[in-house]
Amino acid sequence: MKQPREVSETELLQALQSFGVIGTIESAVRGYRKIKYFIRTAKGTRVSVLQGLNENLQMELRMEGVTAAVSKGKFVVTLPSPPKPSPSLLMLLQDPSFRSNRTPLRIALGVKDDQTPLVIDLAEQVHLLIAGSTGGGKSVVLHNIICSLVANTDVRECQLVLIDPKGSEFHSYRGIPHLTNRTKAPLVALGDAVLALEKLVDVMRHRNQQFEEGGVRDIAGWNRRYPDNLMAYIVVVIDELADLLSVGRKYVEPSLTSLSQVARSAGIHLVVATQRPSADVITGVIKNNFPSRIALRVQSAVNSRIVLDEKGAETLLGKGDMIFKDAQGGEAIRAQAAYISPDEIDNLRATVTVPDTMLLADENDHLVEVPRNDVLLDTAKKSLSKNATPEETAEWYRTHSDEERRIMNQRDIHERAQQILKENANEQKP
Repeated sequence: MKQPREVSETELLQALQSFGVIGTIESAVRGYRKIKYFIRTAKGTRVSVLQGLNENLQMELRMEGVTAAVSKGKFVVTLPSPPKPSPSLLMLLQDPSFRSNRTPLRIALGVKDDQTPLVIDLAEQVHLLIAGSTGGGKSVVLHNIICSLVANTDVRECQLVLIDPKGSEFHSYRGIPHLTNRTKAPLVALGDAVLALEKLVDVMRHRNQQFEEGGVRDIAGWNRRYPDNLMAYIVVVIDELADLLSVGRKYVEPSLTSLSQVARSAGIHLVVATQRPSADVITGVIKNNFPSRIALRVQSAVNSRIVLDEKGAETLLGKGDMIFKDAQGGEAIRAQAAYISPDEIDNLRATVTVPDTMLLADENDHLVEVPRNDVLLDTAKKSLSKNATPEETAEWYRTHSDEERRIMNQRDIHERAQQILKENANEQKP
């Protein structure tokens, strides 16, 4: 794609004057891919004239992506500019505005037009809908969301369900401990996705029952009242919703509807993305229960209205240029999505992924690779021998990691531990 040229202030004012709009430039704000001019127009200028200048200015200046609008009593013209490198996600994750926000589901999306970071709390946004055509930057936004969560939470705070019907988007996250399924891999097959969503509905109902019994309203209240029995937030990321619905709408839609309507209080949040922002994909139920929206470049004003309930996304420049609509109903925010490279994603995964093997010395003091699960199982067996006392059993559970306890549970060692406790308890009876 041809890079946009730089338009001078004089050229812009002359273009406006050719359509009968006289004014002066009060200020300008330069973003990563655009520059926004705030213009004071002459007295008597009609708003209807200003609002109809988009196509005229594009023709006059010979460039796409020009917008003219009246916002908060000001006439604003936005022009494409030669792009700067996109902001780095890793830099945003170290920014004070992100680090000072201690909520588990904080996400760094990008940089706003005023050059301040765009950081959101997914727990406050309820559920997030992302839509944009090919080349708009949808994949970049999804990676920002996943990497923000993985980099700043552990599995006790946040768990992930990644659904990737195309099988090409989330393979970089295979093996991260945040994934809830046993294979620790993104879900590709329709059957796996349907089963995962149905299980989440069961989790939602079970948690809500626990809240009722525990006298709390939601997951935040539960974690405050019962800090020794914390519940993890669960974030479901779906890319691509249209593909999922096209092959299994009658299986997927009921679970999605239930989760989108009730799951927030249970700490389950949905992030749904699509390249087809049409009415048959983004239905009324989806729109009503996904108050937080991100629109990237779409093909038409009709698509923009489906996503944002207003036009504007059709004029975006692509490659991460986006409009964010907050769940609280504030003014839409235009921003540039941050970027994280495939190598940076791999490095991030390596820092949180537990290796499948461990290096141990054999009888000749040579280092050999041994399956990690076998090592942990052998340790568990030795630690919980037949003569283990209840105190020794409790000490083992206290001092060993969640992963080691998980391995024990998988190999039925937990049942053996409970049997030891029962036998010892019976022996101590008079």
